[in-house]
Amino acid sequence: GTGDTFCLILSEEKHMLGTVQTAKRVPVTVLEKDAESAAITSTLSDMDKVIVSSEKYVTEGDRVRVKE
Repeated sequence: GTGDTFCLILSEEKHMLGTVQTAKRVPVTVLEKDAESAAITSTLSDMDKVIVSSEKYVTEGDRVRVKE
């Protein structure tokens, strides 16, 4: 249904012990798609780091670490 489509972005939160990176859910609307890509509208900005792949399943609120 509507609202089920989302992407996960890197969310940085400042804590006493430093910065914690977690996955944050951003709702997206798919306008059209083919086998390789999709056109979407969303509130994403150029600065947002979208999580495109992971070694394990990631859900919102999970701590994530970027592989350099």
